[in-house]
Amino acid sequence: MMALPFPSLMRFFAMLALCLQPVFSLVVMVPLYVYPDGKGLSAWKSLTTVIRNHPQVQYLVIINPDSGPGSGDYPDSNYIDGVSKLNAFDNVNLVGYVDTWFTSVPLDTVYANIDKYANWANYADTNITINGIFFDDMTNNANHTAYDYMSSVSNYAYSSFSDSSSPTVVFNPGCKVDATYFQWADYIIEFEDSLSDYNGLGPIKRKKLPMREKQAIIAHTANPGLTKLQQLLTPIYNQHIGAVYMTKQCCYNGISSGQLRDISTIIGKMQRRE
Repeated sequence: MMALPFPSLMRFFAMLALCLQPVFSLVVMVPLYVYPDGKGLSAWKSLTTVIRNHPQVQYLVIINPDSGPGSGDYPDSNYIDGVSKLNAFDNVNLVGYVDTWFTSVPLDTVYANIDKYANWANYADTNITINGIFFDDMTNNANHTAYDYMSSVSNYAYSSFSDSSSPTVVFNPGCKVDATYFQWADYIIEFEDSLSDYNGLGPIKRKKLPMREKQAIIAHTANPGLTKLQQLLTPIYNQHIGAVYMTKQCCYNGISSGQLRDISTIIGKMQRRE
């Protein structure tokens, strides 16, 4: 076997290292806040159809039975059916909604809600496992009291879902927060507002790439059309923002199925180019 000249050998290992780097994946983060029956059932079916038709795209779906897990040990039969169907997809990661109301919810209450979601993994008849927690109404204060609270709920969540293959914690302040918080979450939503407000702002680009890949952007009241949607998603993808969602609704009271399909198609095409 002929030995490669030293410069060629260096180029070879550089190319090999580049090939071994993980491919960036822009996640579609979906707040699924509608009940899976009646009018709400169509939203669950639309989401399931989009997910099935875009297996190369990753979806992080927020489950919210009752501004939290609800009062019972397990959700009702409609949620059990809907959650189990979503869990059948390899490209879906489910997290449960828990409110913190800017650190005013007692820690014991937050822990109890986390415990309920974690207990869903023990349901025997079908797979309704939840893989982590979406902490809503997160404080954007930068002080020790806020740090202690958010680090505590995050650590409790990670320990509660330690058996999961992908334990996930999401913070939702809806605005930019101190960089300290990024050590305690997989994603932080640093923009949650109407698309009209986002248009004048653009991606809140963090200087350090690891933090950028934990950033998330949610724009509601959004109906940009296909060309504009492409123009919005391209810099989000190119700057390695971690997760995104855009919806026509203002309050996540449905699924804009055509728009979600277009978002998924655009992201899928960008990922195939890498």
